[in-house]
Order: sequence, then structure tokens, then C-alpha cells
Amino acid sequence: AAAAAAAAAAATLTARRRRRRRRQSLPSATSTPSTMSADPMAYAKQLKGLMAQSDGKDKVLALVQYAAMFASGGEAGTALSVQKSFGAARKPFRLYKPFEFVMPILQNPPRGKALAVALEYTKALGMAVYMGCDHFVWAGQAGVLTDKKLAADMQKVSFWGWFVASVAGLVEQTNALNAALDEMSAAADEVEKRAAAVRVQKIMFGIVTNSAQGLLALSLLEKIPAMDKRKTGALGIFLSLLNCYNLAPPLKAKTA
Repeated sequence: AAAAAAAAAAATLTARRRRRRRRQSLPSATSTPSTMSADPMAYAKQLKGLMAQSDGKDKVLALVQYAAMFASGGEAGTALSVQKSFGAARKPFRLYKPFEFVMPILQNPPRGKALAVALEYTKALGMAVYMGCDHFVWAGQAGVLTDKKLAADMQKVSFWGWFVASVAGLVEQTNALNAALDEMSAAADEVEKRAAAVRVQKIMFGIVTNSAQGLLALSLLEKIPAMDKRKTGALGIFLSLLNCYNLAPPLKAKTA
């Protein structure tokens, strides 16, 4: 009887191992496929992945908003109405944003050199002011806030917060670029050089984005006389495309 029980237990264990091996041999849903596909459906899925994010929806709406600004040139008409409508449509996706920018520095205060710490705080607080004051603008547009002067002042403070945060990000990225270039120069082999080059490329993307943000904020504040509504709209389109590119998930590869 004991021998029969042992044999049964051994058979059960063997069957479990076989089932486990079969499951492990199945292709994983998250595994990297072998070949890339550039068919239209792949791009459609990429766009779907972008729109699944609240930030993605916000940036796509921003793209349409600035395209309408470019088309209208600030003149009354359908394009200007579209610009205002899409600008208002972005607001719900930003409700939690002020907390999203502030919470990380409250939970994990930045450490290190004084300049780096100051830049982190400036970026976070500047973006929180940008998003938070924009809520007052939204309230004014919705008729909840009846003080039009306060709403207008909050709009200016919002753009200034965006500008300050962008400048802080630009300084931070510039310092990071210098460090990355030094690493590239000191790289001992091609592998290290390629890794440093990838890092430099990402930092350069951040520098371009922060520069465009700062310039757009000043343009919206009407502090750059040469930037009329059409040029501001063109800059906004450029920045929105950068943000969409940055947020969009990578194209799914397709198994041959």
C-alpha cells in the first residue's frame, strides 16, 4: 500500500512538472516579437496606446488647439472657436496634476548638491503653479468664478509658472548633457560610447522640449513681440508633436 501511494505521488509530481514545462514553452504576451511591422494597424495601435493615457489625450487635444490657433491667427471665426473649445476640453485631464508634481518631492525630498536640489523644487513647484492656477482659468470659463480680472491674473501666473519650470528643466538638462559628454569622451570601449550616446540623445530631446516650452510660455504671455498668434500656434504644434512622440508607446513588433 505504501509503495502504491508513493508511486501515485510520483506520478502526480511528474504530471505537474510536464504542465509547468508546457506553460513555460508558450510565448509570453510581453515577450519581444522577432520582427518589426510598420503596417497601418501597428500605427493605429500605437495611437490607441497614446490615447489610453490621460497625458496622451491632453497632448493630442493640445495639438488640435494649437493647430486651430495657427489657422485662426487670433482672428474671430470657426478656427478660434475650435481653439477655445479644445483648450477647455483639456482641463479635466489636468485636475490631479498639481498634486502629481508636488507629491514626489514631499514623499522623497531631493538630495545632493544645492543647485540640483533647487532645480528639482523649482521644476515641481513651477509646474504645480502652472496646472493649479489654470484651474482658476477653467472656473472662470465655466462661469463658476465670476471675477474676470482674477481669472486673467491666474492665467498669467500659470504661464509664468510654466516658464520658470521650463527654465529650471533646461538648466538641469544642460548640466546633465555636460556630464554625459564627459562620460562619452572617457568611455573605454564602443559599448560604453553607445550607451553614453543614447543618454546624450535623450537629454538633447529634453533640452529642445524645455526650450520650446519656455518660449511658448513667453509667447502666450505676449512678452515676445515677434511671436504673433500664428507663430505661437506653429510653436505649439511643434511642442505638442514632441510631447506626443515622447508619450506614445513604441511600435509593436510583429512575429514573422
